[in-house]
Amino acid sequence: MLDGDTESCSLKAYAYVTECEGNPPYTLRFAGYYEDELVKFDGRWYFKKRMVRLWEGPALKNFPGQTGVRPQRTRPPELVIKK
Repeated sequence: MLDGDTESCSLKAYAYVTECEGNPPYTLRFAGYYEDELVKFDGRWYFKKRMVRLWEGPALKNFPGQTGVRPQRTRPPELVIKK
């Protein structure tokens, strides 16, 4: 989401990080978003402020690891990579 004009703006960008180790499904390590303020100086854009926010609450309550317990998960047979 972008809001502003030709000299300054605010921006929200969503991000997530997974741990890609072993077989999928992978563990979600971070889900959140950036809240940025940018300004233009000498024709180039610069970050004035950046806040990293966690995406918390009901939307993530069913993701593995949210309760501190990591269930054992394996790849479904139809997705197993045969060597």
